[in-house]
Amino acid sequence: MEKEEAQNQSLIKEELPSYIIDLERFEANNRSFLSVTRSRMCPMHRGEATSVGAKGAKAGDYIFKTIGECCSKAEDFLPRRLPIREAVFRLLLANRNKPINPIEIEEKLREWWREDADSRDLSPQLLVRLLDSSEFYGFKLYVPQEKSKS
Repeated sequence: MEKEEAQNQSLIKEELPSYIIDLERFEANNRSFLSVTRSRMCPMHRGEATSVGAKGAKAGDYIFKTIGECCSKAEDFLPRRLPIREAVFRLLLANRNKPINPIEIEEKLREWWREDADSRDLSPQLLVRLLDSSEFYGFKLYVPQEKSKS
C-alpha cells in the first residue's frame, strides 16, 4: 500500500509544473539580477559580488553557485516569516535554479521551517497561483528542451 502511494505521489509530481528563475525577464525589465540577489548573499560574498561585474548568464552562474554552496547554509538565509514568494525565490537560489515543482517546494519549505511550517498554507494550489502571478522574482514555468532526434 505504501509503495503504491509513493508511486502515485511520484506521478503527481511529474504532472505538476516546475518553475525556475528566468534571468532574461530581469534583463527585459532593465533590472540587474546581481543587484536583486546581492541582499540574499552572506556578508563575505555580498562585497565580492560587486567586484564580479558579470552580467546576464555569467552573473547568474556566479550567484547560483555562490548562494548554493555558501550563502544558503547560513541559519538566517530562509527565516520562517518570509513572504512565500520571497521564500521560493531563495529556495530556487539555494537549489541553483534547478526546476522545482510546487509539491517539492512545499516539502522543502516545511523541512526548512520545521515547527512553524504547519501554521502556513503552502499548498501546491496556492504556490502555483503565487508563482504564476509574480513579476518581481522572475519565476517562469520550466519547459524542458526536447532532445533532438539524430
